[in-house]
This record gives sequence, C-alpha cells and structure tokens, in this order.
Amino acid sequence: MEAVKKRDSNIELLRMIAMLMIIAHHFAVHGGFFFQNRQITGNMLFLQWLSIGGKIGVNLFVLISGYFLAAASEIRIQKAVKLWLQIFFYSVVIYLIFCLTGLTGFSVRGLVEALFPILSKQWWFASSYFLLYLLSPVINRGLRKLSQKKHLLLLAVLAVFWYGIPVFTWLPERLRDLLWFVFLYCISGYLRRYNSAEKQKAGTWLTIGTGLLLLSFGYAVVLLNFLVRYQERYETAYFQTWQILMLLTAIPLLLGFVRLKVKNNALINKMAAASFGIYLIHDSNYVRYFLWRDLLKSVAYRDSAALIPYAIAMVMLVYLVCLALENVRSALLNSTFSGLSQNVERRFKKSADRI
Repeated sequence: MEAVKKRDSNIELLRMIAMLMIIAHHFAVHGGFFFQNRQITGNMLFLQWLSIGGKIGVNLFVLISGYFLAAASEIRIQKAVKLWLQIFFYSVVIYLIFCLTGLTGFSVRGLVEALFPILSKQWWFASSYFLLYLLSPVINRGLRKLSQKKHLLLLAVLAVFWYGIPVFTWLPERLRDLLWFVFLYCISGYLRRYNSAEKQKAGTWLTIGTGLLLLSFGYAVVLLNFLVRYQERYETAYFQTWQILMLLTAIPLLLGFVRLKVKNNALINKMAAASFGIYLIHDSNYVRYFLWRDLLKSVAYRDSAALIPYAIAMVMLVYLVCLALENVRSALLNSTFSGLSQNVERRFKKSADRI
C-alpha cells in the first residue's frame, strides 16, 4: 500500500503493532461486553484500554501509509487495481462462505453488495482507504506547491474545522471518514517532507506518545464514571478516530518509530505487508460478530479473572490465523492479480494517450 517497494522495518514494525491494536479493539467493542451497572471493575478498565488502542491504531495505519505515499510522484494504476482486487476477493469469498455454510441467507442484495464492496462499504476503513489512495496524487501535487509555512497553515485551518468549529464532525459518516484520512495524509506529508522527527531522539517521541496514551486512558476512566451513553446498559466509553487525544497520541508514536533504529528484517516486512488482508478477513460485516461472539464466545469471560490472558491469546490467535490465510491468498493469487492489474494499466495508458 506504499508507493515504494523498499520497506523500512522500523515503520513496518509499527504497522504490525497498529494492526494488533486494531484487532484488540475489535475484541473489546464487538465481543458484546455490556456492563449493566455503574461500578468500575478491572475488566471494564482493561476493555476500555483495548478500545482506545484501536482508534489510535487506525490513525497510525493511515499516517504510516501517508508517510510513504507522500513521497510518490504519481498514482500507480497497477497498485490501485491490486488493492481493489484484494478487497473484491475477500468480499465475495467471505459472502459465499457464509451463504454455503448457512451462517447467512443468500439474497440478490447481499450478492450485489459483495460484488461492489467499496460502494456498499463492506469495510468502512477499506472504502475510505481506497478512495484516499486514488486521491493521493492530487493531494501530493497540491502539497508540493505549498511552502512549509503554508503547509502548516493548511493543517491549522483543517484542525479548526475538526476541533475549533467542528464542521467536519457533523458530516455524513462516509464523507467524514474520508476527510479525516485526508487530514491525516496532510499531516504525514508534512512530517515526511520536512523530516520533523530528526529534531528529537526516538525515545523522546515514544515517551511523549506513551504519556498521551496514558492521558487518553485517564480521560476514558472519567467518562466511565460520569458519562451515561445508554439508558439501560453501560458499555465501555467509545472514542472516535478524529478525537484530539487519538490524533495527538498517534503522531509522536509515528515519529518515534521513524527514528527507531531497526535493521531490515524480511520477516517483519512480510508480516506487516499482510496487515491489510488481516483486517479484511477478521472485520468483514459477516465475520465480525460471528468471530468474537459466536465462535470465540468472548463475552463469557466478561466477569472472569481469566479475561486478560484470554484476550491476549485470542488477539494473537486471530492475528496469526488471518496472517496465514492472507499469505495463502498472496501465494496463490498474487501473480494473477499482478497480470490483471498490468493489463488494466496498459489499457488505461493507451486510452490516456489517445485522449
């Protein structure tokens, strides 16, 4: 999903961590952990910790991708097609598996939605991410025309619309998600272009990021005590990716890993490259609740002393199983996907030359 083939293992390590945070978040928010009383428990706090991490993980994932894509000179049609084919493959295959196993009923509408996963938003993140990739050359072209001061001014104006006069937060969900990704992309572009991370050591940035993560958790505990989000039940406090603490925590973590010295590691790079596929497999609209509630029965551990070790084990299990499945898909279909994407790219270039 980056614009360059060579991967830095320090940032790829962060991509892996971000995906683990996202899976842990899904364990917490999709596992059915509803608390019907207001008494704060250790398990509730643990689940709150996991739910916060996922929002930061999403921001990290987009910031990392933007950090690489911001250096690209133009969009790669072949890469865009391969990305779409990956989304399309998992959308159709997962739908057919659930139909054939009787886990869901077949319908024309369901089939159409599976065939058009971006438009039907089978994955909110995948839809917004794919559109961001298509927009990336336009964004890059605009950002390159800005001086450092004007780039900072652009970020300040966007921040005002997110936080000062929160216009963007009132927009429809799909448009809001895309605009948030564009904001993150512009931040990554600034960090990449002006190499802001060079001014501080990795440990400084990571310390700042850790401190903000703890502050976010403290704020969540306050919400658990004073904010009623449901009339009849109380769930862990829910953070949005665009909330200020989620952003401020992700940025120094990215800068810290940019400065972190990690030797090029083929295993880390290969595992990180599968991250998008891991997300598609475990968080499909069909898989999501079946996985955490029916198959793993996570809610059974809501009040158990074994919740923490169980959560860690299940998050790692889901990660490794999805990693294996994505590697199988990659080994079997990458050559086919490459051939199709190259064919589309050739046709596109011929059409562009005629025009």
